[in-house]
Amino acid sequence: MQTEHELVALHEQWAAARIAGDVAFLERFYGEELRLQVMDGSIVERKDDIEMFNRISRKDPDVITPQSIRDVDMHVSTYGDTAVATFIENLQGTYKGKYGEMALRMTNVLVWRDGRWQLVACQSTPVKGQ
Repeated sequence: MQTEHELVALHEQWAAARIAGDVAFLERFYGEELRLQVMDGSIVERKDDIEMFNRISRKDPDVITPQSIRDVDMHVSTYGDTAVATFIENLQGTYKGKYGEMALRMTNVLVWRDGRWQLVACQSTPVKGQ
């Protein structure tokens, strides 16, 4: 049960880091092999995701700027040094100055490595009607 609470808290920290453009947190949290399968079916490499959030910290208006990230209905399963977290992520923010909201069904795979949990795979799918 402690691991579940730890991983829920870690996802809250991840949300806060993305809002703040906290690249140092992302560098620690993201495993080197991370590839994000995003809602349009494309793949975003680790370095490109980190760079996008680095641009947020520099107040670049041409990137998605999250104002709120709230994860709900989180379920965590652990398998030794591997964990799978499934949840709905509710997002609010701007892109090129236009406000928008969406909900994504997320599946994250994390591994325990070097004394901490690291995100190694992430998949998101839009939730209709949310």
